[in-house]
Amino acid sequence: AEAAVSSMIADGWKPNTITYSVIIHGYCVRGDILSAMAIFQKHFDNGASADCVLFNTLLGCCVRRSKWELAQSLLDMMRRHGVQQS
Repeated sequence: AEAAVSSMIADGWKPNTITYSVIIHGYCVRGDILSAMAIFQKHFDNGASADCVLFNTLLGCCVRRSKWELAQSLLDMMRRHGVQQS
């Protein structure tokens, strides 16, 4: 998945929030929170914003993996970026 994003960027495409959401969701389904967070960070590094769907996907993954501190960090990030909790 990361190779696909890198390839898109190299070809001049700019992945959007939906692209990143799908990839992050895939990692979360597999229980791979570290890869999901790496893609999430790449999303922000590329100047994109996140919506409540993206944050909720990550929060759900954190809850399933008992990553409470990470979940709290994501909630704090949501507030800083003005993303409404749903």
